[in-house]
Amino acid sequence: MRSDDPRRKVPRRANILRRRHAGQRGYNLTELLTVMSILGITLLISIPALLQLIPQYRIKSEAAQLGSSVRLTRHKAIANRAPWRVSFDLDNERYTIQRTANRDADVTQAASWLPVNRSGVPVSDVEWISLGSDDLRHGLVGQFVDIDDDDLPEIVFDHRGAVLPAAVTGFPAEIVIAADSSVVRFNRYAIKATSSGQISIRSYKE
Repeated sequence: MRSDDPRRKVPRRANILRRRHAGQRGYNLTELLTVMSILGITLLISIPALLQLIPQYRIKSEAAQLGSSVRLTRHKAIANRAPWRVSFDLDNERYTIQRTANRDADVTQAASWLPVNRSGVPVSDVEWISLGSDDLRHGLVGQFVDIDDDDLPEIVFDHRGAVLPAAVTGFPAEIVIAADSSVVRFNRYAIKATSSGQISIRSYKE
């Protein structure tokens, strides 16, 4: 039998492939519509969760960052055996960290305070750290006192890590970060400081 004879035998491998594909079929319109409906429902369910998750993460993240800065300030005061403080400029949504040269420095004098960066390293000029996004509200709860007349409320830790009574007279002192949002689970975070200097972060729903 010639090689170009149409009656010639088809190779066995080709027959196997034909039988395999013969049992397969495409998707019909009903099946495609069903899949698209399921995807649409899943998307509708996911959107509210995403709307809640993103702003919730932002508030929580900024509260954690500020809480970390306050804790670091306290630890530096203990390690250096000298007063350290966090001063708040709420009008401009920012804060700064400063230290005194030694334990016996007069904390009521602005000249006694030396600027440091967010890592606690001395710098020549005051370094301001942003409190976060403009759409978040920031506030202080408690009797924060401006002890050196620089027009900035502050929380001051002494050489033992306790909050200096002259700086905060109402406890627990709170630094509040909040958002005007009804979709988040918690829209208010408070960094709390006790008289002994213990720092905690609590979440609330306004």
